Amino acid sequence: MHTLPLDMPQATRRLEETGCGQAAGRAPRQMAFAELALEAAGLGGWELDVETGHLTWTATTFAIHDLDPGESPSLAAATAFYHPDARPAIESAFQAAIDHGTAWQKELPLITAKGRPILVRICGCAIRADGRTARLTGTLQDVTERRALDDQAARLAVVAHQMTNAVIITDTKGNTEWINDAFVRLTSYTLEEMRGRPPGAILQGPETDPATRRHIHDCLARGVGFEVEIVNYTRDHAPYWIGITCTPLRDEAGNPSGFIAVESDVTARRHAETELRREAEERKRAEKLLRDVLDVLPSAVIAYDQAERIILTNAAFADMFPIAASFAAPGRSLEDLVRYGVANGQYPEAGDTEAEREHWTSRHLSAHRSPGRARTLGLPNGRFVQARERRSDSGILVCIRSDTTELKRAEAELRTQAERDSMTGLSNRMAFLAALDRTLYPPSGDPMGGTLVLFDVDRFKSINDTFGHDVGDALLVDMAARLRESTRGSDMAARLGGDEFVILMPGLIDRAVITRRIDALHAKLNAEMALGDEILGITTSMGITLFPQDGTTPERLLKTADLALYQAKRTGRARWCFFEPAQAEAMGQPAMAGRYRNALAAEPSSS
Repeated sequence: MHTLPLDMPQATRRLEETGCGQAAGRAPRQMAFAELALEAAGLGGWELDVETGHLTWTATTFAIHDLDPGESPSLAAATAFYHPDARPAIESAFQAAIDHGTAWQKELPLITAKGRPILVRICGCAIRADGRTARLTGTLQDVTERRALDDQAARLAVVAHQMTNAVIITDTKGNTEWINDAFVRLTSYTLEEMRGRPPGAILQGPETDPATRRHIHDCLARGVGFEVEIVNYTRDHAPYWIGITCTPLRDEAGNPSGFIAVESDVTARRHAETELRREAEERKRAEKLLRDVLDVLPSAVIAYDQAERIILTNAAFADMFPIAASFAAPGRSLEDLVRYGVANGQYPEAGDTEAEREHWTSRHLSAHRSPGRARTLGLPNGRFVQARERRSDSGILVCIRSDTTELKRAEAELRTQAERDSMTGLSNRMAFLAALDRTLYPPSGDPMGGTLVLFDVDRFKSINDTFGHDVGDALLVDMAARLRESTRGSDMAARLGGDEFVILMPGLIDRAVITRRIDALHAKLNAEMALGDEILGITTSMGITLFPQDGTTPERLLKTADLALYQAKRTGRARWCFFEPAQAEAMGQPAMAGRYRNALAAEPSSS
């Protein structure tokens, strides 16, 4: 035999000969429909006599292999059509069916006689007699273009092959004619109980959707197929979800002859979908809560996954980093975001040159990737943020940026107060000594030369005693104002204590230029001061020392400046003097040391 018989008597007789279970003897018409459906759906049939090894193919099977109908090939020749990688699977399936009666269904690659690669679905089952397998029989289908197959043919193929699904055949009115064993296992109803009755009348119950019921009834009345999912009930009244694909059957003349329905138990999937929907709603609520919490935080938050790709940002991030936020879409990389911010002015501290920006970027990325101590970042609007990174156990990197501008301003104010003289507003002794130390010992290791000027007000004690301390204080404030007007931006003027002032002039090393500058400064400081209707004459004495030639330490420079100031006092006041080595020799070490202690003392001087 090379083809399955297509006429009804032959189909029925073939089913009876093969002994295909209860259906062969009790429902020949229904199984004949199934046989016809196989051919209509483009399914090939095959049968193997286990004892003789004789293989029989239907015409469709020949066509699938790109062969003209003729003598069926041997089992080995038939197996050779399969791709080499697929042959072990088909051989194993045949052997398991022969040894144990195991049915199978596989989709495997096959190369036809014309060299055309296709994908076939091969199904097989064992027909056993006297406790052994006598024959193997099954079907073959070219599923390479199954998506383009007619829905009806595809559904009929499912009926023929997917015998683990429940199958039911009805007449044109929808009354049951035949069911398969899978249907019985699913519902616990037998064919005798179902025969001649509409399935819905038995299986549907209180939770069955009325609209779906009406849709099924309408499709049956119009003779068209349908696909639905619906709640049915077993014989024990247990509800289950079933997916039904119903296709009309037609006889050889094309007239409607009934319906065939394949039913799949989708209870687990529906329950899983319900659970997934519940979890999705819970996740959605949790995500909304998280988003609400993040968006009310005053700190900017940005999170990255294990691959350093952006997961989320909050509203404060967009407010705090508007330039970077315009680029910070989910999926962007950490490095791309940082480089975009550097290139577009988000981080003014990154520097002006390409080398400076690259160095800053490298350090910034390293701080992200190795979370540790908090650090401060400057923003283009003059504000400051504290940057902190934390990595979760799962590898999520969370970056938090808190605005610390007010704190920085408070710190700066405290620092200013700590470094400023409260009366004059000039730098105090501590700030001056720190600046002098930085000038003499710069981080670069290359000190800059310069000039240090130490001066005080001549006969200041007499002014205090004569006019009172209020006038003395006003004089000191006026001196500070004159200093601010007479010094460069790079200079530093400070009050050491009492009426003693000092000026640090980095980079001023030319003696002629120094002389001109000191002359002008001295004239400015010696100008009269108005006291109401009276005019107060003021003079100052100055000591000038140069570095590094006069000294390379703060202590040494203050000593030499003090000696030069003493020389100006000794020679008549109201003048200034450069430090000369002979001054130290003339006055001796005790006098120099005493003067130095007086310069550093916090108490007012009586010079």
